[in-house]
Amino acid sequence: MRFLSTFRMKNLIRTGALLVVVLGGVHGANAADNTVDKILSKGELRVCWAEDNPYSYKNPSSGKWEGFYHDMASDLATAMEVKLIDVDSTFKTIVGSVKNNECDIGGAALFDTIKRAEVVLFTAPISYETSGAFVKNDSPYKTYADLDQKGKVIISKTGSASGDFAKRFFKNAELKFVASDNSSVVAAEVANGRADAWWVAYTSTSRMLQENKQFNMRPLGDQPLNRVGIVWIVNLNEYHLQQVINVWLRGQLDSGRTAELWKKWFGTEFVH
Repeated sequence: MRFLSTFRMKNLIRTGALLVVVLGGVHGANAADNTVDKILSKGELRVCWAEDNPYSYKNPSSGKWEGFYHDMASDLATAMEVKLIDVDSTFKTIVGSVKNNECDIGGAALFDTIKRAEVVLFTAPISYETSGAFVKNDSPYKTYADLDQKGKVIISKTGSASGDFAKRFFKNAELKFVASDNSSVVAAEVANGRADAWWVAYTSTSRMLQENKQFNMRPLGDQPLNRVGIVWIVNLNEYHLQQVINVWLRGQLDSGRTAELWKKWFGTEFVH
């Protein structure tokens, strides 16, 4: 089956509070139950998105959110028998959007970093990602050491976990941050010679550049670094919602649905 059965999901939701009391305490259970109850009573699951094609992106023709994680969220809403409500956000603001109750789930491709773990709860990793450098095709750079030199400029997205890693990794090059989640805008900085390299999530960016040959860019050559889990986020104390998502995620993985959607959006076999 592609989704948890309605019977199984409803039983999970009914019994979740008891399990959370045992594992997380009465206070956490009360807070979590309230959110799950609201989702079910309103018939709406609100999910915040940020641009990172093909994980999640707003189709410029339709103005609607699409992508691997959007399809996953649609499956979750179907399993819970509620309507998926898309909420616009960015990687810079998505944690705050969840904290401020603007959405129930932060559904973009978020790295499970210590900094984020301090303020929100993570789901189980849905997939894994690394970070790497991308340069112009005719660039002489082959290694990270070639880039980490005085006078070299490396760009990354504001608020991204990849950018946070770059701050720690590069000691000599200048790091420049672009306040846009639109990958084409950031890639243009390198393509037009305003930066020497782009430090960013490796898998999605490789696919994006393969489909947009006009940027004339390639991976640097060194192996990508900083393998981390990609997760969804929920607010602190939302243990019941976290549990519902995690049990559903296991069903998606075991049924092959996750692999099916990955192949649809990335064109490769899913490796967990």
